[in-house]
Amino acid sequence: MAILFYYILNVLYLGYFARRYWQWYLKTVGKHLLVELNDDQDVKRLVVKEKDMLFLIYRLVKYKILKFNKPKDYSILANSLFFLNEYDNAVECYNHALKFDEHNKYVWYNLGITLGIMGKHENSLACWDELVLKDGQFKEAWFNRGITLGHLSKFKDALACYDRVLNIDDEVKDAWYNRGVVLSELGRYDDALLSYDRTLALCDDDEAWFNKGAALSELDRHDEALECYHRAVSISAKLKEGWNGIGMALAELGNFEEALAYYDKALAVDDRYRDAWYNKGVALDILGHYEEAQSCYNRGVVIDD
Repeated sequence: MAILFYYILNVLYLGYFARRYWQWYLKTVGKHLLVELNDDQDVKRLVVKEKDMLFLIYRLVKYKILKFNKPKDYSILANSLFFLNEYDNAVECYNHALKFDEHNKYVWYNLGITLGIMGKHENSLACWDELVLKDGQFKEAWFNRGITLGHLSKFKDALACYDRVLNIDDEVKDAWYNRGVVLSELGRYDDALLSYDRTLALCDDDEAWFNKGAALSELDRHDEALECYHRAVSISAKLKEGWNGIGMALAELGNFEEALAYYDKALAVDDRYRDAWYNKGVALDILGHYEEAQSCYNRGVVIDD
């Protein structure tokens, strides 16, 4: 009996201590976690600092030692667990929050983001569907719906989502960029170029220059593609795809010797870049350096995807 009494007393004390801690957390850190997730590193540092206590709070709530009566509590705990990369536990908490308030768009939004990171794209899509049904002007929901549909290779539907975003706000750079990407996936390279140009009008972006170059390459406009790849690596010298793109464009123009130097630049960024090893091998083959070419092919073959 004494042991049971001692156990109950400890549980009550733990519950009291946890409630006091949680009230403090809500006022200090939780106030930053009431809306959609973002990449705020300052908030993340605050959450990580409280990692051990947050894991304890989660377990106490899970086993009903600490009871939450407001959706805000579950939502803030879920967002905290997200920052700690505890995605399964975060999803559990988001679902509890929605049981209290199924109309909270920020919970739906954060649940969709989390499920997407977990690779559960069909489930993530259901969240974006719910959100755009509730608010057809929620451009962030349309944007993320487009990303999710892209992961599911539903490129025409993804394109429609980016068009919805741009109908709401035509200065969303990432929507123009992603629109270009899905148009390229659909083989509509001329249309893709227009989207990349709109992206570049808003921001001098290395990946937009690279993808514009790739679209031009598909249209056999290799001189123009070469200029785009050079612009891309001038912004980011670590863009291995840009260096490789220069090499490929030069090879298409018959400059195989010069192309080799750019494949080497790509491999200097990442010596496990299979495409560069293969392309270097092809150039060496054409130049008659067969043993060196075979060595490059061999290097590429042993690299895992």
